[in-house]
Amino acid sequence: MKIFIAAIAITLLLTPPNRAIAKDILYSSYQSGNWEVWIVDSQGNRPRQLTRTSEEERYPAWSPDRKKIAYATNTGKIYLMDRDGKNKKLLTGISGKCDQPAWRPKTNKLTFVSFTYRKGEHSDIREIDTETSNKPVKIVSKKGVVNFPAWSPDGNRLVYALFHRGPFQQVIEELWIKDAIAETESPLIQSGQENFQPDWSPDGRSIVFASNTTGDYEIWVFYLDPARLVRLTDSPGFDGDPCWSPDGRKIAFVSTRSGKKQIWIMDKDGRNPHQLTRGRYESRDPDW
Repeated sequence: MKIFIAAIAITLLLTPPNRAIAKDILYSSYQSGNWEVWIVDSQGNRPRQLTRTSEEERYPAWSPDRKKIAYATNTGKIYLMDRDGKNKKLLTGISGKCDQPAWRPKTNKLTFVSFTYRKGEHSDIREIDTETSNKPVKIVSKKGVVNFPAWSPDGNRLVYALFHRGPFQQVIEELWIKDAIAETESPLIQSGQENFQPDWSPDGRSIVFASNTTGDYEIWVFYLDPARLVRLTDSPGFDGDPCWSPDGRKIAFVSTRSGKKQIWIMDKDGRNPHQLTRGRYESRDPDW
């Protein structure tokens, strides 16, 4: 696995999160017979359904002040709603098939993946101001599919996955970082396998992500300074879709270790994993 760190300017952010409003976890679940957005507290109590439509809702994302939620649909639309599920609003000013919304910290700007279909697989990462709904700005465009954008806590660097096909049509996903200030891009991890679903730690020191480098899909963390990789899970099946708790002490993730995809929580070092969501139907896409 190749690791690139020299070109990345690292800024450590030590501002503690507001724990008073950081207990709830967003996720999508098929529990009602359709993929909808749900919310649950970090103890697994009081799960509540926030959307009820004929479309499939997915990739819910907290706004920086945790007062708003952005989410995508299977029809390529992005909506905003209040944290209690009220006042749903279609985000206008965007076109095409859009997915995977991610808020830029300390702003009203929403980053998302915009898919286009032209001579193969392609997508861009774009950004729109949710207050003005002006025309989105393209911030990442590369040959192949770019997806799973996640901002550093200072809003200056964007980590994302780059999907492309290998010489035998195998799936390859690399992690890249864009410095939004210097307007430079650098590869972070290139292993010839799948490395995807990154999430930046609240202190800016590390990036958690999913990878099948060892065969199974497991969760890894990349420490930026000094550069080192640590595997956090070792379970047959799928462990992925990790996201940090706002205080950086825990990681929520998706696992099939109970038989179906459910949301689990573990300590930041991979210890003490325990199941958060339960039921007959799958859950995924956590955002803490």
